[in-house]
Amino acid sequence: VNYNSSPTVGAAIEGYPIFVTNPERSQCRDIANTDLSLIESPAMPDRLPWAQRISMFHWKFDELKSGEAWAHMRQYI
Repeated sequence: VNYNSSPTVGAAIEGYPIFVTNPERSQCRDIANTDLSLIESPAMPDRLPWAQRISMFHWKFDELKSGEAWAHMRQYI
């Protein structure tokens, strides 16, 4: 259970059900439980599409220096 911060990302990747109380600002909003009354039987949505999407948020320094990250992102501007 967390407000909206990054620790829920690690828990979700590890396969734990997560609850966030501020889903509008959470990186995990797509897979988070928000109703604490369901804490005994949390939903466990498919995490793969979410994991694929957030994996594109992180780039290695070499990918930034080479321009690979920009080449990928500029198609969305």
